[in-house]
Amino acid sequence: MKCRFFLAILLTGAALVICASAFFENSYVPAAALTEDVTTPSGANTRVLQDRTGGDWNPNTCHLTPEAPKYNVRPPVTPVTDVSQCPASVSEGDPNQCGPHCIVDITGSPVGGHAPEEILTEALKRCNTTIRLGPNVSLDYSDKFKGLRPLEFGRCVTLTSVNDFNRPTSQARTPHSVGPLLHFGDPESESFLSVKCGSEDALPNDHVRISGFRIFGTTDDQQSGEEAVGILIHRCVDVEISNMEIHGFGGKGIVVENVPEDSSARINDFSQVRIHDNFIHHNQHPSSGGHAGGYGVETGHRGARAHIYRNVFDFNRHAIAATGDTGGYFAEENLILKGGGWHNILFSRYTHIFDAHGTDSPCYLCWFNPIAWKVQCACADHIGGQAGEEFRFYRNSFQYHSDNAIHIRGQPRDKAYFTENVFPHKHLDACCGPFAGLGLDVAIKFNSTWNNEIEGNITKTDTFGEYYSQCDFDGDGIDDLFLATGATWWYSSSGQFPWTFLNTSSTRKKDLRFGYFDDRFGHSHWTNRLGSRSRTFSLGDLILMT
Repeated sequence: MKCRFFLAILLTGAALVICASAFFENSYVPAAALTEDVTTPSGANTRVLQDRTGGDWNPNTCHLTPEAPKYNVRPPVTPVTDVSQCPASVSEGDPNQCGPHCIVDITGSPVGGHAPEEILTEALKRCNTTIRLGPNVSLDYSDKFKGLRPLEFGRCVTLTSVNDFNRPTSQARTPHSVGPLLHFGDPESESFLSVKCGSEDALPNDHVRISGFRIFGTTDDQQSGEEAVGILIHRCVDVEISNMEIHGFGGKGIVVENVPEDSSARINDFSQVRIHDNFIHHNQHPSSGGHAGGYGVETGHRGARAHIYRNVFDFNRHAIAATGDTGGYFAEENLILKGGGWHNILFSRYTHIFDAHGTDSPCYLCWFNPIAWKVQCACADHIGGQAGEEFRFYRNSFQYHSDNAIHIRGQPRDKAYFTENVFPHKHLDACCGPFAGLGLDVAIKFNSTWNNEIEGNITKTDTFGEYYSQCDFDGDGIDDLFLATGATWWYSSSGQFPWTFLNTSSTRKKDLRFGYFDDRFGHSHWTNRLGSRSRTFSLGDLILMT
């Protein structure tokens, strides 16, 4: 078995970066298969298999199975092509538990006279089901099958991909492969993928996983018409969206909400919706009536919350947005590239890339319009009042420099924390009101001095173009681009694929040295790519570089 891995060793005055990332040849490691036996919290004689990395193998929620040998890596499931064979109800006992999953494989070909678009739509509605998209699947809901939209998720459903149905070793979407595609088309429905928990009397469609493929809306240019949503999360909890590419939606790539008002606000903790390791880009809608859409992620009304981390954002008007009555969001270790912020009016406004609305919209000037025969006013848009409850901005790296990086338009009820973020702007913050920092290059703009805590942030640091290209991090034999932002490390496979998170580190490229480590000859070989020295050493040798 060959193993290449990434390692950083701090040395005197420099850090050594060993190139290549973790991948294993000739070993079958199914998704969520690193398991161990654990006892259920209830103390019953039932045992479960728990993924050590979390994911959807949480013993409190999914995949309960009878007593099993220690090295069984998954509950008994049956691969099927006819979704009628899938379990249609939760396991007996606790209704908050999921049952053993069946598997539905989508190859892209019709089965039993049913198009793959139809099979996927029906499979998603069945609880306790894992749907696996093949590596070359491309499903089109833009024309013939637009009536099937939105694609609604049932309880305990996972929609993912595999690189090989017979011998899956990874998802089909990897750092050097884009993965299968679902195409939405013109926005005649409110959303594409819908994770919705409706009636208080119905069993909620919680415990959903969406991972490992692409969804595309209408166009990567400015979208027109209705503002479509890529993924809607409506009052459901334990929802995870990861390793996705989401683009071309004029409204929001992802929206998390707790509406309507006559229903309970079920999303009340940041861990209940997790959005991570995605590429979210080109979600923009031109101004219409003074409003412009196009958000990467929005946490919406009635206290909705989300943990948004290690994503890459580009060309969204707001990468992350929030309504005034939101619960807030935790934005952690995201990479925000140069693009975005266009409003399509004479001058840009509200094109900051991380946003939190206020609950007020005060008017500063009013006049009578004799043509319209009514009074019209110039009003600020969601400025003042309360701006959500709590926000945490931690180790985010901004290359975006067309406007403020972050604008908190009201006063957070609890607090907004800004810690160890990296900005290209000259000045860190300005307060208060809509004209705060006017004419200045300011990273963070406030509407209130209250309930804000700022510590350890970095300004005047634009890492655009600061790439190093003589390292192969993903083991495909082609050198990748490497980016050290001052908060995190990233790489782009062969310089042609989206950035992939690599490590948390404040060390910049100028303080790094790069080398290779492999075992092709039964020992390790290191090459100093910044110099002329190279030597062979055993695994027990100490690597030193001066």
